[in-house]
Amino acid sequence: MANSNELVSRESANKAWKVHWAWVPTLYLLRGVSYVTILALLPIILNRMGMSNAQNLFCCSLAFIPFIFCPLLGRLSRQLLDCRKLILLCELLMGLLFMGMAVALRMKVWLPSFLILFYAEALIAAFHDVVVGRYSMICSEQRVLQQLSVARAIAICAAFALALGIPAMLGGNLEVLHRRIPQAWSMVCGVMGGFVLLITAYHAIVLVPLGDHPVRKRFDYKSILLRDFYRLRSRHYFRYEVLFLLLFLLPEGFFYRVAILFLADPGSNGGLGLSPQELAFAQGTVGAFGLLIGTLLGGCCVHLHGFRYWLWPMTLAITLPKVFYVLMAYTLTTSLGLITVSVFLEQFGFGFGIMAFVAYIAQLSRGYHPVMFYSYCFALAAIGVTCSSAMSGILSDYLGYRLYFVLLMPFSLVTYLAAALVRTDPIEGLKL
Repeated sequence: MANSNELVSRESANKAWKVHWAWVPTLYLLRGVSYVTILALLPIILNRMGMSNAQNLFCCSLAFIPFIFCPLLGRLSRQLLDCRKLILLCELLMGLLFMGMAVALRMKVWLPSFLILFYAEALIAAFHDVVVGRYSMICSEQRVLQQLSVARAIAICAAFALALGIPAMLGGNLEVLHRRIPQAWSMVCGVMGGFVLLITAYHAIVLVPLGDHPVRKRFDYKSILLRDFYRLRSRHYFRYEVLFLLLFLLPEGFFYRVAILFLADPGSNGGLGLSPQELAFAQGTVGAFGLLIGTLLGGCCVHLHGFRYWLWPMTLAITLPKVFYVLMAYTLTTSLGLITVSVFLEQFGFGFGIMAFVAYIAQLSRGYHPVMFYSYCFALAAIGVTCSSAMSGILSDYLGYRLYFVLLMPFSLVTYLAAALVRTDPIEGLKL
């Protein structure tokens, strides 16, 4: 009977993979929309609603906590519904939570209910993330883990235009039209919720049931974590791998959200004072385009020459372009062209450099239980980004944008230290 169920599941997975072109782009795009909403769109909304940088970025950084628990969420998902039903349920809840945030913004005391819904959205997004990973791996039989990693990175780049560029442009135009900020951004959240529900309806049609059944047994999560920890610790370069995952993106956690708020804040606060429309064009359109080009180029470079060959050029690319923000903070330029070019170059460098991180995780996740290792790698990276992002708003408010960006440049040496800790064997032509 067990063999019969396994055969049915394998046949369903092969059937699903034959039409993967119909669901992989939208499934990974929706994952990207979740990340971009947490990373960029919600900080802009809170900024427009009058919240200080310190409160804004601290509240938003807490939304990354569910992603730290991705390994546990992955275990829990196996006890609930099958993959397809869980994906659809998560997407339905995400759409409804966006609608709830739209209602919350129109309330007189909006902040508590808005943040509760926001954190619920982050939790469901993390759960959706692990279930999508499981669905993809079952369908692909673990044959294309590296390709899926790059598909994920490209989807996040595309999501910047969809979940940042368009909503920020819409929010800015609605502010001008209605002259009421809460109503404008409430409508933006409503549009986002409608988009997610539309994708959910599409997935209900194209996602193939895999025939995977929930594991009806009780897990001892403490023993599972200990067992996984000992399994991970047995790896030859365990300490170096952990330090790399914690440190490589640590400066980025200090930088990215502060950079967006710097572009949006008025000159009286030391920012460039871009309107939501201008921010949408610079960061959400041109910046997203630069991020996509950098990601594609980085993926091609690693594919051709291997991870080791491009590690240091990619490390330079992810750190050096941030000097443009130092220059903009001191000149306070009002030229949208110069600002847009600076954002493009910084995002291009980040897209090119992040592929070193993606390739390294893909390499670590090869072999036994790749999904489990990937979730632990992502959780470790989330710890570093969460901690740095939580402190970034407080420090930027205290130091001011100029001194903050200046001090961030030498702090970027942490990324070089992480790159120096890489101890894996050279990877020749790692197929991404």
